[in-house]
Amino acid sequence: MFRATATQWKSHGERMVRRLLLSTKAIPNEMLGEKWATPTLEDSARCSAKDVFEAGVRHHHTANTAYPIAHQITTMPYRVRRTPSQNEMKEVLVSAYGHLDEMMLYVHVPFCAQRCQFCEYTVVDPKNGKQDIVQDRYFDALLNEFELYDELLDTNSKKLAGFDIGGGTPSMASIANIARVMDKAHQCFDIDLKNMNISIETTPKIAAHDPDKIKAYFDMGIRRISMGVQQQILHFQKNLVGMILTILEKLGIT
Repeated sequence: MFRATATQWKSHGERMVRRLLLSTKAIPNEMLGEKWATPTLEDSARCSAKDVFEAGVRHHHTANTAYPIAHQITTMPYRVRRTPSQNEMKEVLVSAYGHLDEMMLYVHVPFCAQRCQFCEYTVVDPKNGKQDIVQDRYFDALLNEFELYDELLDTNSKKLAGFDIGGGTPSMASIANIARVMDKAHQCFDIDLKNMNISIETTPKIAAHDPDKIKAYFDMGIRRISMGVQQQILHFQKNLVGMILTILEKLGIT
C-alpha cells in the first residue's frame, strides 16, 4: 500500500482546494499566494459538464458519487413535477420500471452521528436523528413506501438483482428497524439470497464497538458491509478546513 507523507498530503489537499475554488471562478490566482502547489497539467484541464457527466455514468460502478454535476444542465430537464395527485410521477415510474422483470433496490436511511461537510446526501439533523421516536416514524413511512411501489409496479413479481441499504449511516438505526426493512423487502420483492448480495453501510466505530449489529445483519442475510474513511491524518483535516475558511473569508463568503 502506498503511504503518503504529511507533506505530500498537504500538497495534494491544497491542489484539490485550489482546483475546486477556481472551477467556480470565485477566486483570483493572486489570492492563492505562494503556499499553493503548482497544479499538474491534468489538474488544470477543463472539461465540459456533458463529458464529465458521461464519464461519471461509465464509472458509476466504482464511485456512486461520480455524478451528477452541473445540475441545471444534466438533471434538471428530467425532473418530474410533484403535484398533489402524483399522476405524472406515477406515469414515469410505470413507464420506466413497470415492464422490468428484474430490479435493483436502494433504501436510504438518513441518520448520522454528525453532518459531514463534504456530503450532499439527505440527512436528518443529527440532534433529532438520534432519537428513537424520530427513527421509528421514518421507518414506518419507509415501509408504507414499499407498499405503494408494490401496488404501482407489482414489485412482488420482480426479482431483485441487488439490494443496498445506505444513507446516512443506516447502522445507526436499531437492529429491529433494519429487520423491519429486510422483512418488508422479502414481502414486496422476489429475493434469492443465493444469487444476489445485500449490503449495508456502517462505520469503523460502529463495527468495532457494536458487533451484535454486524452479527444481526449476517443473520438477516446481509453479506456485505461498506465503510468509508475520508482521511486519517487529523492535523491535515484541521489545516485543510482552516485554509478553506480563510479563503472564503477573504472573498466575503460566510
